[in-house]
Amino acid sequence: MTDSEIQFQAEKVFVHRWPHDPPLWGETTKQEMDESINKNPEMKNILVSEKSIKIQNTVFTNLKK
Repeated sequence: MTDSEIQFQAEKVFVHRWPHDPPLWGETTKQEMDESINKNPEMKNILVSEKSIKIQNTVFTNLKK
């Protein structure tokens, strides 16, 4: 079975941890998210697949609704 993918670009993206009960992100992680994604005014490449989301060069794999 092949992993389906959707690829697009977005100008505004905001990444945050959810739900709010897991361990807090360290300052380095928060700063990296702000610089590369949250406060970056450039277009961001986004790749959504069945088990991960990649925004720019950051891959998120622990996805829950």
